[in-house]
Amino acid sequence: MIFRKNLWNEPMYSVAPLILILLVLPDENRKWIEVDLRQQLYQLRGLFYWYYPDEQEDFSTNKNRQRIKIPTANKIDLGFFDNIFNLFYQIDQP
Repeated sequence: MIFRKNLWNEPMYSVAPLILILLVLPDENRKWIEVDLRQQLYQLRGLFYWYYPDEQEDFSTNKNRQRIKIPTANKIDLGFFDNIFNLFYQIDQP
């Protein structure tokens, strides 16, 4: 599901990385989604976290299960897209 290519810094490599997004839903299932039919708005409730393996991380040979740890610092908030863009597409300034 998540693939890290060793040649990420190669100029020929232009495919965007896959990032795992985890949604932690509230305990009460009635709070999972909020619907406003007048505005055709569906709001998903919960906390979102992202994960991308570190370059130094050892990969398991187990093809069925892999336990990962997602730091709470990887919570998705309003700055998520800017931060991810800067992480993967950082342009060297002269």
